[in-house]
Amino acid sequence: MKIGSIFNRFTFGGGENYSVEDQTNRKKPKKTFVESAVSEYAQKSTIHGFSYVADEERHKFERIWWLIMLVLSVIGAIYLIYQAYRTMTDDPIIQSPSLSPVPVWDAPFPALTICPQVNDEFTDFAQNVTNWPEFIQEFVPDNLTALTQSSPFSSAIFLESLLLQRSDQNNHDILKTTVTLTQKQVLPEIQVSISLWIAGPSKSPVVLDNTITDIGACVTFNMYNEKDLFRDGVILSAMGGEVADRGEQLWIRDKGYKKGLPLENYTNPLRSFDYYDFFVIALSVNDSDRVSPSNSKLSVFFHAPDEIPIHHRRSNVIDVDINKIHNIQITPHLVVSEDLEGYKPSVRECYYANERHLKYYKIYNQNYCEWECLTNYTLKECGCVPYHMPHLEGTKICVEDLKCYWEASRKLFIPQFSQDESDIHALVDDCDCLPTCTQLTFKTDVTSLSNVDAASGGDGQTAMYVSFKNPFFKKEIRSELHSLSEFFSSCGGSLGLFLGVSIFSIMELIYFCTVRLYLHSKRSGREQSPENTNESTNNRN
Repeated sequence: MKIGSIFNRFTFGGGENYSVEDQTNRKKPKKTFVESAVSEYAQKSTIHGFSYVADEERHKFERIWWLIMLVLSVIGAIYLIYQAYRTMTDDPIIQSPSLSPVPVWDAPFPALTICPQVNDEFTDFAQNVTNWPEFIQEFVPDNLTALTQSSPFSSAIFLESLLLQRSDQNNHDILKTTVTLTQKQVLPEIQVSISLWIAGPSKSPVVLDNTITDIGACVTFNMYNEKDLFRDGVILSAMGGEVADRGEQLWIRDKGYKKGLPLENYTNPLRSFDYYDFFVIALSVNDSDRVSPSNSKLSVFFHAPDEIPIHHRRSNVIDVDINKIHNIQITPHLVVSEDLEGYKPSVRECYYANERHLKYYKIYNQNYCEWECLTNYTLKECGCVPYHMPHLEGTKICVEDLKCYWEASRKLFIPQFSQDESDIHALVDDCDCLPTCTQLTFKTDVTSLSNVDAASGGDGQTAMYVSFKNPFFKKEIRSELHSLSEFFSSCGGSLGLFLGVSIFSIMELIYFCTVRLYLHSKRSGREQSPENTNESTNNRN
């Protein structure tokens, strides 16, 4: 017997002899076509670690070790992909300054609303009822001072609300007449002597609108017509007749200016093509024969042309002295949102101007939303609204209930704290008044000089020169922090780092799951046919 044949035989318990050659030549059970395809893919895959795990010639310990490494790598890749997904979904928006400055003509010139401030007292003129127009005399109470001692509002505003409430509220024409005449009789009146828009060598007179705000009768420059801002049926605050039609609105908040027009046609709203362009106004305040005297200041609102002046917590209001010359330089602050329409408002944390419907206003902004929320809340709590709030015909005007309105306003906006102060919530938050996706506000710098006429003892006027401070300004852009393409890039980087996965690896997997699997099934079918034929022949024999 040859020596080599000795090592080919082993003796085990039971005395049976086994040959290594017999074991090698013994037929292994055939794999199904699915198992064959999977085995081939595992051996040839470009994904790291698969070939080591599937290599049957490797020691079992090696294969287990590589399997553990493969599982850990998969977990690491999944974790990084999950973090990228959370970043994209939980905080997908970033606000950053633009890389280049923006010229001032990209933003409209601001609208200005000028209101005289009033003292909280009545004049001797007001105490004499015979000084009032006949249609108002029957409404004036005997003791004006006692009527407003507990009111948080100025006496004139309180009295004006009283007169409106006591007039015929079922007759819109009478109510409108009462509004106009009451404004002219109760509050100090602004008398404008000069109102010019100066653009280079040209000087254009500007017609101002008379408007009613929550602090009284005011004049407004460069604002859209109220009929274009309020919905049909809402009582407009403009007083003293119809407002002139200024034509087409050439600036839309979310789209910017209409393009392709001659420069001189950009008048609604006015557009400054040079920071030397400015608006000048000279005015005086007439409080003689008025119910309440003016104090020594004016309130000036700076707002976008598509916004109604609202003396509210988000308003940009400055106080300037009467009988002085004021040089007011403004700097726009513009925030735009780029390619965020696909996100839900709760995710991007803003609404586009035409995205959300408001009851009283045609377009959306945060001030309108909160003001409408307060209006609805006041109407619910008090059964009425103050005259300066948006309302429909037939809505009751608050008078004795003005204190109720004040309390409702405080209750709506004052925050409520949890016991550990971890949660802060105000009732106004339930109205979901998110900012607009395009925000336009104005920062002001005021320089004041004494009026020469006032210093000499004459009848001085208040003058204001309003212009842009610089020819350029910085805008901020809200955009995607991680777009869908960036998310897929992050996924590819994580899979490549941990597993060596690429687009080719994915195509390879698709190939083995489709084409290669089909070929294995066809081959398996051909191999089984001869075997079935042989078995049938043997059975017949």
